[in-house]
Amino acid sequence: MGLRQRSGGGGGRDKRARGEAAGGGGGGGGGGGVRCQVEGCGVELRDAKEYHRKHRVCEAHTKFPRVVVAGQERRFCQQCSRLR
Repeated sequence: MGLRQRSGGGGGRDKRARGEAAGGGGGGGGGGGVRCQVEGCGVELRDAKEYHRKHRVCEAHTKFPRVVVAGQERRFCQQCSRLR
């Protein structure tokens, strides 16, 4: 009986060690659903470079002088890697 208590109590720690959240759902799924955040684009970034997946902007839009994101005109700053 003591063995069952130990194995059951360590389950939460094992999940945290593997990076699983209690309640699931949240963040990463391996990047499979990551798309460019520029309005009207939606390019799948699964096969894009890590840089573009991280910042959620396709390679083409990183070079545009201005883009529209969430209804606001912005530009991609290559120095700080943000849409400003």
